[in-house]
Amino acid sequence: MFHSLDLPVFLQLFTSGDVDLFTPGNRESGLPVAPSQENTSRRRLAILRDDAETSAVSTWADFILHLHGSSRSLNGYTATTFCCVNNPDGSIRWMYPEGTRHPNFLRLYNSGSLKAQAYRAIVRGAFFLGQGKRVADRRITIYARHETHLERILSALSVDGYSIFTGTVGENRKCVVEVHRSGRRTHFVKIPLNRNSAQLLENENRTLAYLGRAGFRSLQIPQSACHSSGAIFLSDVKPARVKRSRRFSSLHAKALCELYQRYLTVDQLGESDFFERVMQNLYLLRQRSSRLQQRGMQPLFRKLEQLFRSIDPAQRVHLAASHGDFTPWNTFVSEERVHAYDWELSRRDAPLLSDLFHYVIQGEVMQHRSSYGTIREELERALSLPEVADLCQKFRIDPMLHYRLYLLSNVSYYLNLYVTQEQLHPQARWVMDAWEQAITELLPADVARSRREEFLEQFFERYKQAPYAALKFIHGSVEAMGPFTDLDLVVTPEFRDTVIEDARRHPSVFKSRVLRKSFMTTLELYFRDQSYLSFDLLTDFHRKDVAYLDPTRLLRSATPGRSHVRMPDERFGFEYTWLFNLLNGSSLPKRYRTYYQSLTAEERERILSHINSSFGFEAVSLEEFYDYSAYRRQQVVRKLKKSSTNSIVSRWIRSVSYTADTIRSLFERRGMMITLTGVDGAGKSTIIDELKQLLSEKFRRKVVVLRHRPSLLPILSAWKHGKHHAEAIAVARGPRGGSNRGKLSSLARFLYYYSDYLLGQFVVYARYQLRGYTVLYDRYYFDFIVDARRSNISLSEGFTRSLYRLVRKPDLNILLYAPVDDILRRKQELDADTIQELTDGYLRLFDRLSGSSTRSVYLPLENTDKERTLRVIESAIVKAA
Repeated sequence: MFHSLDLPVFLQLFTSGDVDLFTPGNRESGLPVAPSQENTSRRRLAILRDDAETSAVSTWADFILHLHGSSRSLNGYTATTFCCVNNPDGSIRWMYPEGTRHPNFLRLYNSGSLKAQAYRAIVRGAFFLGQGKRVADRRITIYARHETHLERILSALSVDGYSIFTGTVGENRKCVVEVHRSGRRTHFVKIPLNRNSAQLLENENRTLAYLGRAGFRSLQIPQSACHSSGAIFLSDVKPARVKRSRRFSSLHAKALCELYQRYLTVDQLGESDFFERVMQNLYLLRQRSSRLQQRGMQPLFRKLEQLFRSIDPAQRVHLAASHGDFTPWNTFVSEERVHAYDWELSRRDAPLLSDLFHYVIQGEVMQHRSSYGTIREELERALSLPEVADLCQKFRIDPMLHYRLYLLSNVSYYLNLYVTQEQLHPQARWVMDAWEQAITELLPADVARSRREEFLEQFFERYKQAPYAALKFIHGSVEAMGPFTDLDLVVTPEFRDTVIEDARRHPSVFKSRVLRKSFMTTLELYFRDQSYLSFDLLTDFHRKDVAYLDPTRLLRSATPGRSHVRMPDERFGFEYTWLFNLLNGSSLPKRYRTYYQSLTAEERERILSHINSSFGFEAVSLEEFYDYSAYRRQQVVRKLKKSSTNSIVSRWIRSVSYTADTIRSLFERRGMMITLTGVDGAGKSTIIDELKQLLSEKFRRKVVVLRHRPSLLPILSAWKHGKHHAEAIAVARGPRGGSNRGKLSSLARFLYYYSDYLLGQFVVYARYQLRGYTVLYDRYYFDFIVDARRSNISLSEGFTRSLYRLVRKPDLNILLYAPVDDILRRKQELDADTIQELTDGYLRLFDRLSGSSTRSVYLPLENTDKERTLRVIESAIVKAA
């Protein structure tokens, strides 16, 4: 009938909320369809879907809302029809009176992105052509016997038109009315929709009143006035000429420094109202613990509490007036001023620099969806601005302390809002991810818990009675598991499907992959904090065509152990571990030997007796089964093939399934190609070594490293000197040491190496990527474009770049660069001018290529902090996987 989010807007705009609500002709709504005879004191609003009930309703309704618009006139009523533009969920976003000639509602629209600017242009074009009605998704008509609440508010202003923004959903929701006269915007009117937003508007009006007396030079704020209804009137602060400024600039810094220094106080942190608010927010979050758990916000809250405990409340801090929601979309920038509006969340006692932190984080997340690595770089750049640096030096401000305080205040406030919302918009998830990464970096490494750990703890608690058994789980508890340890579970098919569905919907998981085989499903989970977990969910035990264990026996024997992990009987646990390794031709790994040696003599004797009786052995100690024996493998296979589960028909079926699994894996588990480029000394070798270890240990990927080319063909000098001698000559000569300047000889050399790319790329793909390898290139074709002299080639960049279109495009291309001085400290093979020239060339190339491909990622990274570089690369790999 109507969207539930629209009802507060209708009630507040048209009736001020003090009415009885009826839905004639719609008994399914749960609301009364007509008033009783006794109910005559309160005003009545009837909501209609069509004209059928209009005449009957007009005998008793004070207001009639027609949801599909109506052109009928009713005696005793004034009618106003609105055109409505919807949100994606079907609720109303904007409203403007029918007959409006100009799209004034666009003045309520933040059009920072290209998509938004395109929408703005389309709407303006439609109104220019007289087709403004077509922009609307629907029409509504309000019939009123009395003056509506909106008309009463606007009567205090001299206006001839308006448009309405219905507000962002949440506890702070309010309507914003854009008011104009003679086509020129004069005011904004904010109308609260609930108690929370009424308090915020009262705060905004009070803040603007006392700030209005300050006489700022670099900051302009609106003039405000309060209406008796709780609405507030605000003057328009948009300058005639607006400068585009998405980044925090010196002008923003000047405006904030001016604001801070006018209203600066110093207080003991623990005695301040600011600290009291933070503690109150944290208290409310503790009361909502189960809700936080349900919404996947508990890990963020735990880290927030750890951050709170890490701060000394006895220290003295600088507090000042703060905007509270200082963002690119709440400010305009002119030549000499920042024009800031929406002061609802303003405070008189916020830690200095809070607005700076907020501007950068919100802008980077909401407008660019930047990684936290990028956010951190922007924060460092903003803090290094002269105005900010001078402020910190003058008042001896510790920016990192104030960053912690900002996160404490902001996250605790918004987390209380988000946890109560039924549906979170995606942007809330984005910003919570950024907050969590920020707090994690600020906490000591031994304190912060990963999302993976939180997930595992919840998983085993939730499914402590489920039909599964953990295999090779020798850790004793979840806490003792390594950060890269996989989890092998034998499960029923039904429980397997439950695990996959629940895990993929878990709020901490932002990406997942499911790889299916006939007897096993691998579930890969990528968590929001870049931790990772791989599940192997086994429903049967096969080695090619031979079944070697009965899963039912393991499941029946499973009982909960520490951390609620269901463990099979030790006899069956050893049997699986031993058979798995034996049938794959390997000895029992050392960690399992150590575990089984730690069992009591009685337990080991039980296991030994079980293995001997199951396979007809006469071993006298368990240690006899630790080392691989081909003879024993033959005996086991012979014994297994005689069992009823390995009949000729069953083995044939498994053989077909195994072949299908192998073929499917070629397409499901295709490997990635990653390149690392940059001048010598940028740190490629170190990052490649670390990346190789990360991929193999954390993500269990097979990795191969290639140098520059597929190397199907050797370097040219190898034909004359031999491969090893030619490589030694190249090393001794150093980069860019060749003397070739001839165009024909350069063309010949280039075509030789180019053919290696054209032919070798297919070999690399078939040999490695189809078999699931990740291919890491130390340099790639980009050297022929930017630094062809390195290969003793002298050709134009445009020529070599044009031929790149025939070369296989890697999934992820990383350009590492660093300040010239840093590179010269690492290597002295190139002079400073050459290093800068090549770096600029690579940056231009990556910028150009990034706009020409949707499948390949081109990522320039300043490599001055190895850990940060690896985090950004890991995040990019996960997104590209």
